[in-house]
Amino acid sequence: MNRNRGSLDAAAQPASSPAIPGFRLRSSMVAVVALALAACSSEPAAPAANSSAVTSIELPAETASLPDSPAGNLLTQRCTACHSPDFLTRQPPLTVEKWKATVVKMREAYHAPIAPAEDDAIVAALLTLQAGAR
Repeated sequence: MNRNRGSLDAAAQPASSPAIPGFRLRSSMVAVVALALAACSSEPAAPAANSSAVTSIELPAETASLPDSPAGNLLTQRCTACHSPDFLTRQPPLTVEKWKATVVKMREAYHAPIAPAEDDAIVAALLTLQAGAR
């Protein structure tokens, strides 16, 4: 009788053991994975059809304001649709070139409604705001 490891000799295997080594372990692992996947496949409950609950949030009060000046008015018109005055007043000091690149990025990457002809005026307004914050 051949008792080499991995032998498929039926006489060498107990009657309850499969002929393929490790088969029982793999079968158990497959069963566990199948059960886990079955448990995860259920869809989340849908909201109630008559649910008319309105969710509201309260935003914190604005802590900063832009100056009442031509520079402040321009920034209010062109920047505060996306940026709060607090955000604008807390920017690190940048050079003219970096502000210009930022304005171009706002227009090109984020589609800010800024005409290229306004770039210099917006950069000047940002520099004025920056100088006033010091």
